[in-house]
Amino acid sequence: MGNYIMLCSKFGVKEQTGPGVKATGADNTWVPVDHRGGLPATANEIIIAKTVNGNKGAKRAVVGPITGAHNIRTLGVTDSFTGWFLKWLFGVHAVAGGGGTGAYKHTYNAASCNDLYYFTMHNNMIAAVTDCVNATLGGMTISFAANDLLEFSYPVVYTHDELASARTLTFSERTPLSWADAVLEINGVPFTTGENFNFAITNGAASVPTINGKRYGDKTAAPGWDVEFGVSLEFDSDTHLRRVWGDAAAVAPTNAIYEGTFRATFISPEEIASSGVYYKMDIYMPRFVYKAFTVEGADVESRIIQNITGAPLVDDVEGYDVQIELYNGDSDYPDAT
Repeated sequence: MGNYIMLCSKFGVKEQTGPGVKATGADNTWVPVDHRGGLPATANEIIIAKTVNGNKGAKRAVVGPITGAHNIRTLGVTDSFTGWFLKWLFGVHAVAGGGGTGAYKHTYNAASCNDLYYFTMHNNMIAAVTDCVNATLGGMTISFAANDLLEFSYPVVYTHDELASARTLTFSERTPLSWADAVLEINGVPFTTGENFNFAITNGAASVPTINGKRYGDKTAAPGWDVEFGVSLEFDSDTHLRRVWGDAAAVAPTNAIYEGTFRATFISPEEIASSGVYYKMDIYMPRFVYKAFTVEGADVESRIIQNITGAPLVDDVEGYDVQIELYNGDSDYPDAT
């Protein structure tokens, strides 16, 4: 047999108790992921030891480091793996009642510098089944265009993979978010002419090599934290151009920086367990600044589109630069024990 296809593969994740401790446990304790495609890639490096040996070629090779990378692409759902991934990315998670019986609100922000969370990725490729160990998230991107589904993308680094036994994973049938569920606001005012949206967090996660008698380390480090968003919309006014220049009334570039608030809200048409509350995701930046402004028109028959890029700053009152809230039926995302 052969010619296996991605549609028949399965992918799941589970939090580790710490670095170097592969996640185990019953199949129903693993979180299935609605993967959109792509497979983990492990680099098995070899060091060629060149010497003077009377020949142009090398005669010796030594094993080098093993490292792994992956990009998890998922649908835009507001429960299950999304809740876990946000916890692992932000390093913090708080849960409260969501306003109805069976509904919960999960809050994530970077108000504190918490340690990284590690998890194991279960990767059933049909012909081979592996577990990718000591995985950490290197960021997250949320993107969508008008007339399309939301897509989440999570870059992952891991230290190594191991052969494993196939697990039984039960996948959700939750309705994914689409462009029709989105509302974008600047300074509390919705704008309805957005055509593309992109929101990205990167933290620079990378494996940390250590002298431990193995070809791989057990830890990763994430020394950075950068957040940026971009929106493309109709060029129907000069509002954003003036703000990029530093003031809503500016007629040319100034030495000022315009600050505002930004919110992106996504409300699913699906209700949470007859609670009267609907699945929802809210991204909020209490302070943002414009980083760039461009206009484009590909040819004489093109519409003129404006593209704005912004980045958040830490708000001293709120204590964070960006916060994400999820409303769903998951009661908690507890730490592994």
